[in-house]
Amino acid sequence: MAGSYRLDVFAAHFPEKFSRFAGAFARMLNGEANGSSFIAPVNEISFMAWAGGDIGILNPFALGRGPELKRQLVRATIEAIESIWGVTKNVRIIAPEPVIHITADYKRTHERELAENYRLSMFEAWDMISGRRSSELGGRPAYLDILGVNFYDRNQWIHDGPVLHPGDERTVLFETS
Repeated sequence: MAGSYRLDVFAAHFPEKFSRFAGAFARMLNGEANGSSFIAPVNEISFMAWAGGDIGILNPFALGRGPELKRQLVRATIEAIESIWGVTKNVRIIAPEPVIHITADYKRTHERELAENYRLSMFEAWDMISGRRSSELGGRPAYLDILGVNFYDRNQWIHDGPVLHPGDERTVLFETS
């Protein structure tokens, strides 16, 4: 198709292209907004990596490439933040991620460690953005301004099993104070 353009999220140049887009958005927002703005450069990196990179139900519809996609989205986030800050300091950066709870099945207690490691993966994107993990990506603590915590009715499940429903003794109550 003449004039069409396809941007590959896995391409080496994707973070830079995304950063330019974020900078253009920040310039537009700067001219329109009164006061501080809130920007989430990439929403739910962990979910996007799983859904789009591991099981292929969202764009880019890849299979078995979740960790690669997560790293690429973190790179894009970091470059976007720098681009946004280059335009305006009157912005708060939000890093939204889903919180999850995973437990082992009663009959497969040997999977407790696997379930716990999977649960802890909910922190990977934040750790990468902050530089606590995969420091080669360029993360640093300043990039984590506001942590967005999203919880959905399907965010608790048995490792390699079904979703846990309210009332199940294995669910965890997430409370804010």
